[in-house]
Amino acid sequence: TMHDLTLAGAYADDLALLAGGRLVASGPVATTLTEENLRRITSARIRLLEEDGRTVVVALPGAGTA
Repeated sequence: TMHDLTLAGAYADDLALLAGGRLVASGPVATTLTEENLRRITSARIRLLEEDGRTVVVALPGAGTA
């Protein structure tokens, strides 16, 4: 179990995203770790960046206002 999505995406083959104790999305990192899925589990404003072939999850200012 890991809450750091950047690390999880870098080292996992598959991810499961949970919200409120329910499974929201699961599967390969490339299809699970998406901005759309992250909007489903948090109200934070999040962007995904690609850096050296890895996905970096960035919380933007104004988190919680999306």
